[in-house]
Amino acid sequence: MPIKKSELYSSLWKSCDELRGSMDASQYKDYVLVLLFVKYISDRYAGQPDALIEVPAGGSFTDMVVLKGDKEIGDKINKIIARLAEANDLKGAIDVADFNNPDKLGRGKEMKTRCRACNPDAHLIWLNLELVKKPAICLEYIIVHEMVHLLERRHNERFVTTMDKFMPQWRLVRDELNQAPLRHATWEY
Repeated sequence: MPIKKSELYSSLWKSCDELRGSMDASQYKDYVLVLLFVKYISDRYAGQPDALIEVPAGGSFTDMVVLKGDKEIGDKINKIIARLAEANDLKGAIDVADFNNPDKLGRGKEMKTRCRACNPDAHLIWLNLELVKKPAICLEYIIVHEMVHLLERRHNERFVTTMDKFMPQWRLVRDELNQAPLRHATWEY
């Protein structure tokens, strides 16, 4: 049975709702949108002279990625975002969320997963932060893959049909992800 787009969106919303935990949605968006913005402009404008947006040294998404495992990651992410905000007159726009706030972001519980995991019953998806080192299309594939698992647990015909519907090029992206595996992980689907 084909999945309706409205069902997928509903499932996506429920997942995001679970991931944000007790954090208010208006605060959650401050974190997520800032990270997406920094990722996008870093990929698009870093190292380009006369770019629309300046990505200063120490102010890119790559600078965030290298912080993995750092005990002061929250404070350092705040400083990276502050550099970017200052260089582009965006103070008060992108530097609102405090990535060093344990009451909102937790106190360092680690998720033990190879690259991703999904719990359809709880509508939860976990992603390994190492994935930010991959091309954006690979991260999109992982997210779509796990979101489809919220609707279909197994890699069966329904799963494949749903993947084809929402990401027709998924097989090519999966192969690209497998060419440079994350800690030697092989993606079956």
